[in-house]
Amino acid sequence: RGAAWARVTSVCTSSARAGMDSKHVVAVGAAAAAAAVGWYFGKRSSSTAAAAAAAGGGGGADRDDVAVLSYFPLRGRGEVLRVALTAAGVTWREEPVDRVVMKEHGEKFPFGQAPSLAHRGRHYAQMDAIMRYIGREWGLYGDGSNAQATMIDSVMCGVEDLRAAIIRMAYACQYGDEGKAEYFSLHIDPATSGARNGGAHLAYLEGILERNAAAHKGSPFAVGAALSIADLQLFDIVDMHARPDAWPRDVPRLYPRLWALHEAVAALPRVAEYLASDRRPTQGHGG
Repeated sequence: RGAAWARVTSVCTSSARAGMDSKHVVAVGAAAAAAAVGWYFGKRSSSTAAAAAAAGGGGGADRDDVAVLSYFPLRGRGEVLRVALTAAGVTWREEPVDRVVMKEHGEKFPFGQAPSLAHRGRHYAQMDAIMRYIGREWGLYGDGSNAQATMIDSVMCGVEDLRAAIIRMAYACQYGDEGKAEYFSLHIDPATSGARNGGAHLAYLEGILERNAAAHKGSPFAVGAALSIADLQLFDIVDMHARPDAWPRDVPRLYPRLWALHEAVAALPRVAEYLASDRRPTQGHGG
């Protein structure tokens, strides 16, 4: 584990210093991050299975234990929930949303909005709240300390600021050239990270990964030395910026740590299977 994390830390600096092609730097960094994330999940899966065996748990999922996600047939604010449930190894299924029911069913949709998650007889609303439920319920919320939980929450809030900005651009401008240029200038261009941007900039998220790597022996994660819901939110926001037809520059080249984390999460066996399946919607946003 330590060697893999150290490799993630060094590849973004020493390789670039040696003049390595930027695409190769990103590829090596992604492979190292994947090794570290894979090590963590291998250990986590083993310990989870051992705990289940000790408790006398069977292999099948109890009906009440199946998580039911209600959302539209698009990625939007439901995609990160799909990825999080999948990464955590949760048995889940999805139900389509009836807009009339959504506005009238207060228990299931208390704010008249989707997504909604049903689990063990209760309904949960709001994307970030559901993410936190997944994190607490299935061990993706840090080391149990208030400090790490708060740092994870901080990343979640920062990602949501950026998500709101890209969704506004997508709906208002439909990825038109003028809207993309303005968004790139405010929220992607490394040269503008010091400008007024509402706290929403990819450079800030890259900086979080850099500082955590320095504090935790090269860890590729956002908080501490283990994968958390903060990393899955980062995966989703980077994925929203990974459209080659949408941006005038190459996001992986600009933010190699973010891209390495994205590629590492995408390579997790369960997540990779989901991303390649028919369960994943092709449409990004509504409209």
